[in-house]
Amino acid sequence: MTALEKKARRFENRNDSEVVRDKALLAAAFDEASQKSNGKPAVDVDSKDNFHKETEEIQQLLEEKAEFLEVLGTNPGKKAEGVTRIACENVNTLPARLHKNEKLDKIKHVIDDLELDIYGIIEHRNNLRHKDCRRHGITQLFNGGESLVRGQWCCNENDDLEKYVARRTKEGGTGLLAFGEVASLYNSSNSGKDPTGLARFVYMELKGTEGRSTMILTGYCPCKNSTPNNGTSYQQQRRYFIKKEGREVCPRPRFISDLEAIVKKWKEEGRSVIVMLDANEDVYRGKIGRLLTCPTGLDMRETVLASSGQQLTATYFRGSKPIDAIWATNDLEIVGAGAMPIGFSVGDHRLMYVDFTTASMVGFCPQPVKHPKARRLNSKIPRAKKQYIKRLEKNIRQHRLREKMLEAHNSDLSQEQIKAKLDKIDELSRDFMINAERKSRKVRNGKIPFSPESSIWIKRMQFYRSLLKYWAGKEVNRGNLKRKARRCNIQNAFMLTLEEIEARMTECRERCKYFEIYGEPFRTRHLKRRLEVARQKEDEVAERRILEVIQREQDRAYWRRINFALGKKRGSSVSAVQMKDKDGLLTEYNTQQSVQDVIWSEVHQNRYHLAEEAPICQGRLRGEFGYSATSLAAKAVLSGTYEFGEDFNVATKRLMKAIADIRKVVPEDAVDKIITTEIWQQRWKRKKEETSSSVSTLHFGHYISGADSDIISNFHALKTSLALVHGIALKRWS
Repeated sequence: MTALEKKARRFENRNDSEVVRDKALLAAAFDEASQKSNGKPAVDVDSKDNFHKETEEIQQLLEEKAEFLEVLGTNPGKKAEGVTRIACENVNTLPARLHKNEKLDKIKHVIDDLELDIYGIIEHRNNLRHKDCRRHGITQLFNGGESLVRGQWCCNENDDLEKYVARRTKEGGTGLLAFGEVASLYNSSNSGKDPTGLARFVYMELKGTEGRSTMILTGYCPCKNSTPNNGTSYQQQRRYFIKKEGREVCPRPRFISDLEAIVKKWKEEGRSVIVMLDANEDVYRGKIGRLLTCPTGLDMRETVLASSGQQLTATYFRGSKPIDAIWATNDLEIVGAGAMPIGFSVGDHRLMYVDFTTASMVGFCPQPVKHPKARRLNSKIPRAKKQYIKRLEKNIRQHRLREKMLEAHNSDLSQEQIKAKLDKIDELSRDFMINAERKSRKVRNGKIPFSPESSIWIKRMQFYRSLLKYWAGKEVNRGNLKRKARRCNIQNAFMLTLEEIEARMTECRERCKYFEIYGEPFRTRHLKRRLEVARQKEDEVAERRILEVIQREQDRAYWRRINFALGKKRGSSVSAVQMKDKDGLLTEYNTQQSVQDVIWSEVHQNRYHLAEEAPICQGRLRGEFGYSATSLAAKAVLSGTYEFGEDFNVATKRLMKAIADIRKVVPEDAVDKIITTEIWQQRWKRKKEETSSSVSTLHFGHYISGADSDIISNFHALKTSLALVHGIALKRWS
């Protein structure tokens, strides 16, 4: 299986893990070393070394089981918009724990790589009645990102044999998960599991609009076993039927009849159906396959055959027939379907996948929620602010932006022409600001808390990767490598063999994993040491910055634990709304256009037009004052000469008298149209940086950081002043 996995991983072309990239780099170095021996590290050519043993193993498997190493059907590419991707596999045991769970980590990587919306689990082999297995639910196991997760799993609840009840593992078990926007369509009331409690299948409903819904079922039909009283799924179900019905019942025919009944019921109710099975028999010639595809029966399609016209071959590592497949009703539009190579994921079966158009499943395509990218520019990080100011000042001077604005101001151009020039300069400055932010700093993923103890292993890992690139024939400066080796305290780096480099990279990887889990105490000690040094030097600025970092990291850790424990609510696009009519009756709207119209008319439009209810916007006053309040009546109010009638609203009258009193204190020309550099800097330095960004992707951090530069502040103040003087609203402002 190790060799198969190495070969199957070539189909993984997105989100490659560091381990996969390192292995590819090591293989390239071995290839280069075998071609050119001069100046290259020593390579042990003994046939017993690991590299050659794995190469021979791969070659042998290519000859004996070459069909397992190819994708059957369509090779999955990047998921298109408006497509729901569904997959299932026999995982052959999935430990129900979060810590040191390599299988779980690998499944998560596969889910991210394939961009899966639905994932079916077969044979997880967990006894969910055992305390260790019920500690974490399936949604908690797969939680950890920003995507919404919904699902369930089950195990046999009826086996009373004492030796199997107390075990952590139990044969069989199924599960089903939904992620992201598709998870928001999950209908828990019509989702469930095998009513017998045997965990033969689990299903969920995705409820859409206008009565459209799709039922998805993941099931496991047990392989026949003649040894009584053992722990196999077949014997578990056999004991249940003997106890329940008092007679011998073969679990396989009963599974087929129960599957037929539930699928037939869903179809009669007008639902679309997707069935994902490990049938443990030929999916084309066996009873289950014929039942599901019979035109006079359930009339479903095997998705790989329907999509590509190619029948599946063996889907189990030791098998010769296809025993895993996904079937779908004819009303579902298939975009692509296939079976991944064995070894691509965690099980010894092929991972089956299929793409459907979301509209054919639920009647509409949910609007995906796009999360904003992290801000690189932060005025609280001095080096980031310094780099931002340096780059932006250079662009402002080099492209003469201030001079161009003054030329437009002093020219005889019309207002429209000046506006066009200012818009062009504003658009150019926006691009410069975004570019300066992009170059201000690198964003780290933060998986390993920084400390001197962890940093040395990260730097050594980076050095060994660079050394491998050097031996692989890539362009790497030998002098830079020597200097980096001295800084990392690595002796005789160019004398290391590739096997020694691989062993050292493995050690670095293990150390990095250790600091990823246990690195917080090292980080805390490092910050305390730096704080003590700052206090000894009486550096108040450094001391304040370190205290801010400590407080910020403590708050982040505190709220991370709370959000993880309490289950942070994640939003999704609105698919349906209800509104009361004049008679008090509820009406539901579930199409995209109707939902948008109702939300606008009942929420936004009312909010934006609340001012229309004011007395000044009604009757005679509406005509006297209008919207802009630039009429003669408005000037009379300011001067205090306006005559109020007897029917004039009392509250409005008091408001207008207060306005007249304010005008006596504040003269007409009290507001200066010219914004100086000093005023600009003074105002922006007091703003809150956390304020949300605009559509232009510029945020308050750009202006707060720029306030420390006279050149940048003068540019922004001059641009705003010219717009005010000429009565111009820049295109970006609207």
